[in-house]
Amino acid sequence: MPTTCCTSCTPSRSHTAAHAARLANAAVTVSCGDPQRNKNYRAALFGGKKSDPVEAREAARFALTERPTPTPPMEQELRTLRQVASRMQDASDVAWKACLVATHSAFENLQPAHMLG
Repeated sequence: MPTTCCTSCTPSRSHTAAHAARLANAAVTVSCGDPQRNKNYRAALFGGKKSDPVEAREAARFALTERPTPTPPMEQELRTLRQVASRMQDASDVAWKACLVATHSAFENLQPAHMLG
């Protein structure tokens, strides 16, 4: 019998789809911050500590005390475009790596001219 990770998931629904459906109607405010600003904020409050619990505490504290402006939701068309672009980039990376491997193999198989006879 398939197991589920939470009450939103069922054996017939994937984890991502179940959570996306649940979050679609949730009253959530999302704010995307500048990574360097977040890093500086954490360093100012917690020094050199960089564990996941410290970073989670820092993010929660920042959200509660600084009240960053919400990031507007992305339009469906733009989300789709970003997904397509990401997949194209992944495919390009795979093709580039395959080309490098093939070129490297071809060069390894070449023999110097003086050995060809």
